[in-house]
Amino acid sequence: MRVLLALDSRRAQEWVRVDARLISIVTRILLPNWPMSHAIVTSIYRSPAEEEDIYEKTGYKPSGIHSVGPPFRAVDIHVLSWDDEGVMKVVQRINREWQYDVKRPRMRVALYVPHGTAPHVHLQVHPRTMRRPAVTERGLPEEV
Repeated sequence: MRVLLALDSRRAQEWVRVDARLISIVTRILLPNWPMSHAIVTSIYRSPAEEEDIYEKTGYKPSGIHSVGPPFRAVDIHVLSWDDEGVMKVVQRINREWQYDVKRPRMRVALYVPHGTAPHVHLQVHPRTMRRPAVTERGLPEEV
């Protein structure tokens, strides 16, 4: 059984105010398929000052989604490196099953590309985020 851990008490307190769709993604897809024994939540909410600090340290301009909420719409899960195949498979599954925004189809719910301060999976939802219908062998949609 895989375990979800919070980096600190702040993240543990923020977790209870995370968007229900993100909680579902983490508990129903990420954790059961996670290639490590535990997953560590490293970031949920960030104040504008914390976002600016990231920009100053890394040169990476955060999107601001970690500053939205509650309910909080973004969660970062720590990984050991940027080249873990098992993590990439979980990210691909999440994006196959969930659509971030029908009006912006290139946007993803799960990201696993170098950005920010350390290797992590970034999960995000939008008010229009929804599960994609699955396709049966006969080509008919069914509930995921």
